[in-house]
Amino acid sequence: MLPAGGTIGILGGGQLGWMLSLAAKDLGYPCHIFAPEENPSAMQTAVRHTRAEFDDINALKTFAESVDIITYEFENIPVEPLRAIENIHPIRPPLKSLEVCQHRLKEKNFVKNLGISTTSFAKAISVDNLPPTLTNLELPAFVKTLRMGYDGKGQFVIRRREDVPQIPEKLGEGPWIVEAGVDFSQEFAVVTARGRDGNTTCFDTIATYHEGGILRKAESPSRLHPDLENYAQKASIAIAEALEHVGVLTVEFFLLGDINDGANASKRILVNEIAPRVHNSGHLTRESCVTSQFEQHIRAICGLDLGNTTHTKDAKMENLLGEEVNDWKAHAGEPGVYVTLYGKGETRPGRKMGHVVYVSPLNH
Repeated sequence: MLPAGGTIGILGGGQLGWMLSLAAKDLGYPCHIFAPEENPSAMQTAVRHTRAEFDDINALKTFAESVDIITYEFENIPVEPLRAIENIHPIRPPLKSLEVCQHRLKEKNFVKNLGISTTSFAKAISVDNLPPTLTNLELPAFVKTLRMGYDGKGQFVIRRREDVPQIPEKLGEGPWIVEAGVDFSQEFAVVTARGRDGNTTCFDTIATYHEGGILRKAESPSRLHPDLENYAQKASIAIAEALEHVGVLTVEFFLLGDINDGANASKRILVNEIAPRVHNSGHLTRESCVTSQFEQHIRAICGLDLGNTTHTKDAKMENLLGEEVNDWKAHAGEPGVYVTLYGKGETRPGRKMGHVVYVSPLNH
């Protein structure tokens, strides 16, 4: 167990690092942020910031020697430079989780090999071999870069075969992963935590709603049939255990068919993506659960007992994107409404600038 006062190093300085650092501070752990930005959001709650690129091995070594444990707030960090510091202090979650989850093809194959259903997918080397790949997939289909994809970035929708030549212009040269479009009834997420001792917990499933690949709203409880929820939680735990994950891990799913029908869960629930970290959909746990996803992650990586994930309130979360953040006062001041602003200096279309959580009494 990391004693109180030990320093947690966080790779990445965005809003997830901001909230992780705040949760760590409440448990007695100061945080040191490593990020290339001059003034990252997470510095609002951390005690120190190293400004350097993620492939700067000398800076990483100096950073690692100044902390007691290392974690990360997003998965688009190159793995190889981190191998140079993993023997200085533990990196949790382990690099295996990072390596698998930052590569879309490895991730899909990893899940498939566990016997858990995913969307149909195939590897495409170039435009020349893409049409044969597509013959086994229904349109629309999604062509995605193998790495560096989040919030709708790094993907292109093929609605007609005639769209194929545009792929290199939109995504750069291959290889890519091609995924079949899914006629789903609900998107949802399961936020799971696995401790150093192997114990696991899951939060209630969270219904998610996306626009343009960006999460707009999240709601928990999700109102899924209990058999669907139980299967999704077991699948998430199986993924965490297979990765030997330590910390929070979030699995995003598609559901086919009626949310009130619990039959054939293993065939109707498809893994979409895995995030080896705390997740945007889990923001609402700060206001609605005994233990938030952020505290749970800190507990897991530091060797503390995992906290109680019971929901004490119903909750809905809405992201504030781009200029929407300027209207934050319209949300604030009402009972049961909580506004969180990330302190980002530049406002851009689609950029997550903050979020609002609405809580109400549990409605069983």
